[in-house]
Amino acid sequence: MCESGRMDWVEVPAAGQQLRDLKLPAAMLDVRPAAAAASGAHQH
Repeated sequence: MCESGRMDWVEVPAAGQQLRDLKLPAAMLDVRPAAAAASGAHQH
């Protein structure tokens, strides 16, 4: 645990900046369109 008892992973890189340049980078999510459901497939 850090000295202050808290670590916020919220830093977002600026244009041209790399994630490795940040001390506490936010998680990166890759959002993709839903795939076409096959006939009879379970859907949520």
